[in-house]
Amino acid sequence: MKNKLISLLCILMLAGCYGKTEPAANENDRYFLFATPLRDHTIWLQAKAGLDSACDFYHVHCDWIGPNVIDTEKMNEVIETGILQQADGIITQGVIDSSLIQEAKEDGIPLILVDSDQPDSERFAYMGKDFKQQAELMLKDVEKHLGTKEKLKIAIQVAESDFSIAKQQIEQIKSVFQQHPGGYELVDISDSKSDIVRAKREWKNVLSQYPDINVAINFAAESAEPCAETAKE
Repeated sequence: MKNKLISLLCILMLAGCYGKTEPAANENDRYFLFATPLRDHTIWLQAKAGLDSACDFYHVHCDWIGPNVIDTEKMNEVIETGILQQADGIITQGVIDSSLIQEAKEDGIPLILVDSDQPDSERFAYMGKDFKQQAELMLKDVEKHLGTKEKLKIAIQVAESDFSIAKQQIEQIKSVFQQHPGGYELVDISDSKSDIVRAKREWKNVLSQYPDINVAINFAAESAEPCAETAKE
């Protein structure tokens, strides 16, 4: 239901956007593009289910297009095609080339970023998490289990450490976890590359090298299960 509501909101925002002064003669003529970063990934497929539901509800044509592995160049190509096709709106993750966001606006195409943002860009809107609040909730949960006096030895796994979303989340962990009375140490950051096999291999390496880790944080959806399995082993 949450995914459906998010996608419905995206469609509503796009349908009433700036730049296109004349509405389509027929709602069925409207075309929306979701340029997904990972077309077969479990988390993003939940977003697809919401998109499909919203598009069926409004009787509009929608496309779900993107690479099946992390490839921002492929995402950029999908966005460029959507702009050339004069899509009524585009939804994508904020890892694309910012110049495409400007280009979309100049062509009267609103572009919504989800999951990760480019706040200084010309994007129409952003829908995503509050990374500071996320870190605060994590620390609260960790202290519930380990108390406030034990030193926290932390390892983090992200999909791609070069992405701004990963950097922002890690920076908030560093900032918020400084408040922990027992102190903390960030001993390792690894990349899953959105691949579950690599995720497990990386966690095996990390836990072998740092067996005294007491907090493992996964910012990549495919990483949590391999992490738990490896820790148990």
